[in-house]
Amino acid sequence: MKRRDFLHQSCFACLAAGAGLSLLGLESCSSTKVLSAAPENGQIKVDISQFEPESNALIVRTKALEHDILILRTDENYRAIYLQCSHQNNPVNYTGSKIVCNTHGSQFDLDGIVKVGPADKHLKKIKIDKENTLLTLSITD
Repeated sequence: MKRRDFLHQSCFACLAAGAGLSLLGLESCSSTKVLSAAPENGQIKVDISQFEPESNALIVRTKALEHDILILRTDENYRAIYLQCSHQNNPVNYTGSKIVCNTHGSQFDLDGIVKVGPADKHLKKIKIDKENTLLTLSITD
């Protein structure tokens, strides 16, 4: 095989593998609805009707923050976790059963507690209040 052909095939294989890994990462959170929101006075308002009926998770994305916020619903309780790894501030991904940093492999449970390092600090929780059907996230705390 000529060197040029070898390099071409090797590069193609690397691209294909990389694309496959990227899709795997996206697939794990593809069923979680992503809501774009604009904060006002350091708060983001989310109506609980934004949750899909079959899902207990919602991702909130805003230009005001570098990373997304995960809102989890348990019965009538809600919690919000900032999706930034505590190891080196990389984004983390919600998989449905845990939160994972694809950069260095840290894993967190759905309360943001470290289960696998190298991260040694829990994920940041966002203060969340519920009044009737409206959730208020305080992003300046």
